[in-house]
Amino acid sequence: MKSIEHLELELAKLRKELEGKNHILKQMQFEKNALEEKIELLLSTELENKETENSDTIRFETLLNRMTKGVVFQDTTGKIIRHNRAAEKILGLSTDQITGRTSFDQQWKAIRENGSAFPGEDHPAMVTLTTGKALSDIVMGVFRPDTQTYTWLLVNSTPIFKAGETVPHEVLTTFEDITHRKFLESTIDTHNEKLKAIIESIPGKIFEHDQDGNFVGFYVRDPDKMLAPQEKLVGMNLADIFEPEAAEINLKSIRESLSDNKLVIHEFSHFHDGKLHYYEVSTVPINNHRVIRFTRDITDKKENELELKKLKIAIEQSPVMLVITNPRGEMEYVSPAFTQITGYDWEDVIGKHTRMLKSGENPKEMYEDLWLSIIRGERWYGVWINLKKNGEKYWENIIISPVTDDKGNIIHFIAIKEDITERKLAEDKILELNAGLEDKVRERTAELSASNERLIAETEERKRIEEELKAKTKELEKFFTVSLEMLCITSLQGDFLKVNNAFQDILGYSPEYFEKRNFSDFLHPDDVKSTSRIVANLGVSEKILGYTNRYRHKNGSYRNIEWHVVKVGDHLYAAARDVTERIIFEESLQANIAKEKELNELKSRFVSMASHEFRTPLSTILMVSETLLNYWKKMDEAKIQAKLNTMIFQIKHLNDIVSNVLQVSKIQEGRIPFNPQETEVVSFIQNAISPFNSDKKLKRNIEFRSEFESLTIFMDCQLMLQVMNNLLSNAIKYSQPDPGVLVRLYKDDRKIMISVRDNGIGIPKDDLPRMFEPFFRAGNVTKIDGNGLGLTIVRECVVLHGGNISVTSEQNLGSTFLIELPEELIISE
Repeated sequence: MKSIEHLELELAKLRKELEGKNHILKQMQFEKNALEEKIELLLSTELENKETENSDTIRFETLLNRMTKGVVFQDTTGKIIRHNRAAEKILGLSTDQITGRTSFDQQWKAIRENGSAFPGEDHPAMVTLTTGKALSDIVMGVFRPDTQTYTWLLVNSTPIFKAGETVPHEVLTTFEDITHRKFLESTIDTHNEKLKAIIESIPGKIFEHDQDGNFVGFYVRDPDKMLAPQEKLVGMNLADIFEPEAAEINLKSIRESLSDNKLVIHEFSHFHDGKLHYYEVSTVPINNHRVIRFTRDITDKKENELELKKLKIAIEQSPVMLVITNPRGEMEYVSPAFTQITGYDWEDVIGKHTRMLKSGENPKEMYEDLWLSIIRGERWYGVWINLKKNGEKYWENIIISPVTDDKGNIIHFIAIKEDITERKLAEDKILELNAGLEDKVRERTAELSASNERLIAETEERKRIEEELKAKTKELEKFFTVSLEMLCITSLQGDFLKVNNAFQDILGYSPEYFEKRNFSDFLHPDDVKSTSRIVANLGVSEKILGYTNRYRHKNGSYRNIEWHVVKVGDHLYAAARDVTERIIFEESLQANIAKEKELNELKSRFVSMASHEFRTPLSTILMVSETLLNYWKKMDEAKIQAKLNTMIFQIKHLNDIVSNVLQVSKIQEGRIPFNPQETEVVSFIQNAISPFNSDKKLKRNIEFRSEFESLTIFMDCQLMLQVMNNLLSNAIKYSQPDPGVLVRLYKDDRKIMISVRDNGIGIPKDDLPRMFEPFFRAGNVTKIDGNGLGLTIVRECVVLHGGNISVTSEQNLGSTFLIELPEELIISE
């Protein structure tokens, strides 16, 4: 029950976190769409003027290809006559593959959201051509041949008319990739379904309360067993149902759970239906003002505990001796009356054979008859002479009964014994007097007759007590057998003397397997010393409460067992339970807390980055847009073009940031395409360096050293080019004003090594371990532009190749980034 409540709380937190992520992505998408709409407005203006101003063609094409949305133009037959680069990227097609296609082309394999076919005549472009009306926000899926997957698009179509005409001569279709957004929506739906299934599986009753104890909702399997009519429950208060003391206990738990933001468990009792009922309640906060209470009726459990307590008292206070042995006759339990009469302490006899009590005066045939009877499953009655610890002989009237399991196998013997020494002495005295004094016998006949009647009455009473004790003993044995808790008796050295069936249920071994084996035979090797130390310390503390170690299951796995142990004489009496699932849950909870902390830190760094990196470009775009709107008529074409170029530069900068964020997300979700192929690395690195060396602003070229003339490996050229571009641009950016960059390619310890060393400002020592975390930037580069995503992308790209990347640095002397790729990638040297 507790683990389910903790899981419910954790799932609620994870769901809230997922919704938060979705909100951030939607906000970013909203801002991106706003920018796209402004550009589309500019495109529309360009289209209207294009017929009369052919000199603007270059500007029109530039704006078109700067857009991140896909754009296609179709003629009156639906044939695509031109498109932008984003269309190729989103559709996964080349210019030749797109140009000339129509909306009716079967290669699109277009589908609707419900999976049904999307006919060409229903395509937004074709509908717009037919009706002359624009369509927006149409969702459709198209097949990408390069990835063999479907990409989901959000499509808008706009008619284009010639002057004076009412029938469109072209249609402009724009679309954006919403595949990731649909994936997030599906993930949220899956989480909601799991949460619903968990709530349905929780036993007992579930109530939702505000901070004052008012009922605001409930879920129960059996509404007829509620303490108030379900149609009236919402709006009622705890005080309306329970007596003041019970209501106050529950209200206190609600307030404690809200104030400490934690799970609170308590018990209380309530009288109804003519009976006192006991309940266990677990209270979990769901926000700052409301909680959920999980209520379970534990009345039967409380009543069973009381009956077992009564049975124990009856056995311990009985004057009749009770002895329980295993099938070999070794004593496993003796009652207090046994130790009082015989003088033996508990530790003197437990684990010892009953033959230690023999006096040597009982005939051999008596023992043979005894064992033949009880082995056949029969009860045996007898009277014999045994020895006390001090050597004194005493007479016993004894009844021995076998105890069998469900299969009829004998698992114990129970002996009910009565000390009849005084009675036997009296009988012997009578016989002695009878032999020498016949006359006195006759005089005492009446007296003896009365005495015999008393003895008969005593015998009947004794039998009655024996029967009652036997019944109680059977109940005690049943409790020991059916207990779900692990119950056992061991020696002080840890040798098992008796275990119940719960050991087999939890650890897989039969109870007989444990007997005479030491606890160390089952312990995890790492727990042997600590457990032995705890057991040895029992000589001082007398008991152990809540100690946990690991026991080996029969299948070879280990279970976490929590022990409560008490030392009595030379034996240890222990109760234990399997807490493996609880420990696993606690470890999972700690991991989730750590993950939540990490996500919060990541979120803070993202907000910090976004507030800095987005504000300046957006402010610039807003300022330029307002300037154009208010003063464009007063500007010449060069000034307008300069303003537009400024907007395009800032939009590209924002697009790069968003692309980096989305690429990090794709990499972490395992959705980034990974297409390794045979690549000659030496020329690859030379080609990657070449554009940087062509920059006239660079005072000296990037130096490249390779111990290979040629090295061919299996790698994804696109991803590794991104890695090199990031590392080289960082090396130059942080090494101004005179960057000195050295790139090396060599082999070390059976690994391919690529290093990039600069002479820049270096990285503070405390920041080095976090350089590859998303949105993290070193403390000494706050005045240099950057978003903290480049190195994260670099690391993930290298990891996709089975490699690793590390950094060493010294402030004001420079940094070295080292890529290690596995030897298995090499095709030829």
